[in-house]
Amino acid sequence: MERDSLNLGVYRPPPARSLSDSAQPAYDSSAEACAATIRVLLAGVQGMFRQGLASLLEAECDVGSVVQVGDGESAWRAIRTGEPDVAIIDLVLPDASGFEVVRRVDAAALGTRCLMLASHEDPVLASQALRAGAAGYVIKQGRFEELMLALRSIEAGGTFVSPSLADKLRSLRRNGPHIPVLSPREQDVVRLLAAGKSSKGIARTLEISPQTVDTHRRRLMRKLRLHSATEVVRYAVQIGLIG
Repeated sequence: MERDSLNLGVYRPPPARSLSDSAQPAYDSSAEACAATIRVLLAGVQGMFRQGLASLLEAECDVGSVVQVGDGESAWRAIRTGEPDVAIIDLVLPDASGFEVVRRVDAAALGTRCLMLASHEDPVLASQALRAGAAGYVIKQGRFEELMLALRSIEAGGTFVSPSLADKLRSLRRNGPHIPVLSPREQDVVRLLAAGKSSKGIARTLEISPQTVDTHRRRLMRKLRLHSATEVVRYAVQIGLIG
């Protein structure tokens, strides 16, 4: 499947179907459709929200089981051993970024298809998720019906992105991402800043002078238009530099 050719916000059928089928809903509410059982893994969504979402999923007639895990490593183990049909993975996990889990699943060529669940209505993050191997990207603020459409679509072999992101993602792909490219050394500094290290600590780790660290930090924060350490941490999580 060519990830860059998805139909945004609507069901994209697998290649075996004819183009005329693309106008049809991803889900048929008939008894035959409800006889199917979709095995779902729900990873990283926190607290009562995860429990509530699991209950809603389990109430759907075509969802056979919902396994809940709280972190990236647990998600990877559950996917590797159980190969659920769809893994709904939070973008931000306690011990890793959702991107890292998706990359591992994609590299292992498992049967599980990944649906990224995010708070960020950001076309750059959505594009990164799809390139990492996700089959879908859904915004948490959306309706549950949208999540189910995404789940059923990607379980059937299609791809899905929240409709609210469709135009933004098309524009991004048409015009190119207007985001700066960090050098490998700047990425090292971002990662260590996000880990809480001081300029002196970063200098020791990278074996460079504190003055050079400060120069890299000023440049990367200017490139990224960041103004605080908190924003650096958020950026590092979003692009998968840290979990």
